[in-house]
Amino acid sequence: MSIRLHHIIFLLCIGQLSCEKDIDITDQLSFTPKLVLNGQNESDSLIRLHLNQSISTSEDIEDGNISGTVRVLLKQNNQIVFVDDVIMSNGVIDLPYKSRNGYVYEVQLNKSGLPSIVAKDSVPFLKPNFSVGALREVLDYYQLQLSIKDLPGENYYFLKLSAVGKEKVGADSINVVKPLTFESSDKILLSSLRNWIQPGTFALFDDEFLFDSMSTFRIQVPSDSLFTSSFMPEAIDIQISTISTPMYTFYINLLENNRIYGGPLSNIKADYGNVDQGLGIFGFKNTKSIRISMK
Repeated sequence: MSIRLHHIIFLLCIGQLSCEKDIDITDQLSFTPKLVLNGQNESDSLIRLHLNQSISTSEDIEDGNISGTVRVLLKQNNQIVFVDDVIMSNGVIDLPYKSRNGYVYEVQLNKSGLPSIVAKDSVPFLKPNFSVGALREVLDYYQLQLSIKDLPGENYYFLKLSAVGKEKVGADSINVVKPLTFESSDKILLSSLRNWIQPGTFALFDDEFLFDSMSTFRIQVPSDSLFTSSFMPEAIDIQISTISTPMYTFYINLLENNRIYGGPLSNIKADYGNVDQGLGIFGFKNTKSIRISMK
């Protein structure tokens, strides 16, 4: 199937996302700290919120860390389902509610000394419908074929690959999962971004990527990213998620400036995300995973 290249965008995964916008020196004079929310949640899972605060470029990274109590209000389809003072653990708040497919969630957070924030998003109703062909070794690559079926309505998709295996630590070995860079042998997908900060690649695309009811393409993983002197892969995990519109827009805008500074989203100035009076993202995804054994 033919596929439009300009609807596919590769993103660098950097754990808890970070980015920085260029600023004028006058911004330093009017800088006001804000709550930074990184709430990227999976459907049918407990809602987790990562909190930080924005910092100016003259401050240390640690100055963005916050602790203590936060007032949390959670709405599900405009009905309050949770309201309480919650003590954060390492900047993380776990709410005792699972997100439900197709439902709309709104979170309101109040931390003493910082502006209150509000964020709202809906959970994608459908999981992606895709299949994966057999893994083949071709020259210096491992290739596999993906077939994706177009879903009803307007949808946005997020693709990532991970290697599952054992890593040597001294005389022992431990089970690990590590992100993989990948590209397309068909030149359908653009080459993945590579960065010394952390090797992790995602593909972001929308419905216009899928011309017909089923689109098929090949992706390949360089052998040297799979096998190292300390890591032996046992399987490759392929994950495709349907993601909400705010999350899709958030990732698109992150590409505008991906210089890294400070902690998660600790930029002095940002004009994207869906967090009112704050920074960051509160969004949802609905993921299907397929594991391909390398044994």
